[in-house]
Amino acid sequence: MDFSTLVGLALGLLILGSALVMGHVPLNTLLNPEALLIVFGGTITATMVSFHTQTLKCALLTLKGGSHESRLNTKDTVHYVMEVVGFVRDEGILALQPIIESIEIPFFRKGLQLVLDNRSERFIRDSLSTEIEVCYRESLDYARVYETAGGFAPTMGIIGAVIGLIHIVQSSQDPSVLGKGVASAFSATLYGVAFSNLFLLPIAAKLRQRARDEWFILTLLLEAVLSIRMGEHPMIIEERLNSFLSGSAQAMTNEQRRGKQYASRPQMVEERLPAQSVMDDDFLQVGRPE
Repeated sequence: MDFSTLVGLALGLLILGSALVMGHVPLNTLLNPEALLIVFGGTITATMVSFHTQTLKCALLTLKGGSHESRLNTKDTVHYVMEVVGFVRDEGILALQPIIESIEIPFFRKGLQLVLDNRSERFIRDSLSTEIEVCYRESLDYARVYETAGGFAPTMGIIGAVIGLIHIVQSSQDPSVLGKGVASAFSATLYGVAFSNLFLLPIAAKLRQRARDEWFILTLLLEAVLSIRMGEHPMIIEERLNSFLSGSAQAMTNEQRRGKQYASRPQMVEERLPAQSVMDDDFLQVGRPE
């Protein structure tokens, strides 16, 4: 997890705890082992049923930082690419062969290897665009794991509250005991709503943003590889890549759009997930040559 994620989660828990203290909510009322079991155990179980084991495993590992490309800064990436472009301009493309393994960015290394293999521009464009699409879809799958869990958690909280109310009503008729029992039963709802909105759904949003950042960087690298393949002058390549520094794919010039088609901007599509309506990037359209 990055710094902002950790700070956000800690701050959210701090605000929630402060609100409970200021509201004079007894902590013993909130400590409900049965509710914890139903909410957390039920959410985990339902999520496990919804996804393949490999997807769940990768979704957990993604929290550690994602792929190499998703952690790259656009400005630093452009600078790194231009160093390679300058080297190719001075030494020739074949000079990359002995040092190709030292290229630090895997996607860029693969693209340059295709150039060294003398693959056609069309082949390189199709091959790398397909990889961008696959990476983007996989990243969205990992975000969906947390979105789905975020939809299950409040529902499990309601189930826990209902079970608690049934138990209290059956076991006692004393109004004072009933009041405390009802308060304790609703702790399950608090667990579910808090777990969903303070952790699961924010993590899902973070992973979606990371997927878009990775898509953006990979599209930049695709542009660079194709420019190197066509033997364009470094000044032209640098001017083209600098258009990405605006932070939007719309910064590409009309000339670039007429001349080439690269991985297109992911389209936003609405999709219904269990117990949760979310915005879902369900399809990624990849540009193909005419």
